[in-house]
Amino acid sequence: MNLEAISKEDRLLLCSTRKVMDENSLLEMKNILAGEVDWDDVFKNGGRHGILSLLYCHLKDEQGIKIPSWVLGRLEVFYYRIVYRNMRIYSLLKLIIKGFNERNIPVILLKGVALAEKVYGNIGLRSMHDIDFLVKKEDMEKVEGLLTELHCLPDLESEEGKSYHNRYFDKENSIGIEVHWDIENTPNPFSLNIQEIWERAKKIEMNGTHAFIFSPEDLILYLCLHSAYHHKFCKNLITLKQICDISEVIKCYRERIDWSQVEVLAQRYGLSKLVYCTLFIVETLLKTGIPLYRIQGLKVDSFNVEYIDLIIKERIFARDPFPAGIINSLSGLSFSEKITSIYKAIFLTPEEMAKRYYISSSSPKVYFYYLLRIYHLLVDYSGIVMRLLTRHPRTVSQLEKEIWVNKRQSEIDQWLESVA
Repeated sequence: MNLEAISKEDRLLLCSTRKVMDENSLLEMKNILAGEVDWDDVFKNGGRHGILSLLYCHLKDEQGIKIPSWVLGRLEVFYYRIVYRNMRIYSLLKLIIKGFNERNIPVILLKGVALAEKVYGNIGLRSMHDIDFLVKKEDMEKVEGLLTELHCLPDLESEEGKSYHNRYFDKENSIGIEVHWDIENTPNPFSLNIQEIWERAKKIEMNGTHAFIFSPEDLILYLCLHSAYHHKFCKNLITLKQICDISEVIKCYRERIDWSQVEVLAQRYGLSKLVYCTLFIVETLLKTGIPLYRIQGLKVDSFNVEYIDLIIKERIFARDPFPAGIINSLSGLSFSEKITSIYKAIFLTPEEMAKRYYISSSSPKVYFYYLLRIYHLLVDYSGIVMRLLTRHPRTVSQLEKEIWVNKRQSEIDQWLESVA
């Protein structure tokens, strides 16, 4: 894929999507910063992608790069806000893990809490919304008792349709806690073996306590599954942070990863297409050095580079010139479906709001951010709606292109959901 096709602001974010800057990325960053940069766009999309703290650390450490003082100041505030929140998350996590150890409850750390310290080496580099961990289902009663003692209350409203985790909320710190006993909702089309995953887990020490993390091979499979199936590479859900997680895990464990085991386990669990496509995207974007030639057994006959390019351009780097509700209202839906689509485009789920505005989905603050979202939509899209009503030629042409892209998205969804 020709990455020149994406905007220079997105290329700047892509250069920053790594813990350590390599020479080629540094040169690309300097070339971009030598010209004019739309910093409002960088902040908006960098926030969505969850990598503004990485951008800050790269910009502040490089000599000879002239950055407006207000940009560095704003990035610094964002960085230390992440540090402060993550310190509170790890403080609560330590109490929970200590309680688990005292009750002989084994626990596997998931997502951010498993990556920020161990993989990134700096809790300010990897933003987190919640605490996620995996326990054995037979331990759930003891887990619930411990969380009740710590004044973490069940978040019943967010659990409709969930069959693999329960959610709790620490109101004092506005931190959500997801207690998983499986790694994906059921039913699903895979043959995941949670017992095997527990047997391969690795023990780690954490400030006088201990927990487990996935083996490097299982961690790669889990992160690929989360991006490609759980989030389905959807707009506003698949982010550069997730791409960076996979890349940094591979760099961190490069000498210990058994790629033949990655291939065997992905085939056994029915994850071949999802794993190969995700790793192909990571390698295309970040040049991590993933030995794709060693997992060719995962490359299914239906593998389509055109779909990969579309995922990168229209999902990961989606610009969203039109709200989803406008596109769907003109895409042959029934009247009730159009109304539902517009409503969902405006009033996102609490989980989607949490990712967009860096708050806990269980926090009462989420309702304030709904008001803020309506304000942002009016600012961003009222002009577009007026131009559509007056049939402005260029705007109508852009909308027609977006409708075409939207139809291709359904093709991608069907392709991803098929096993072969």
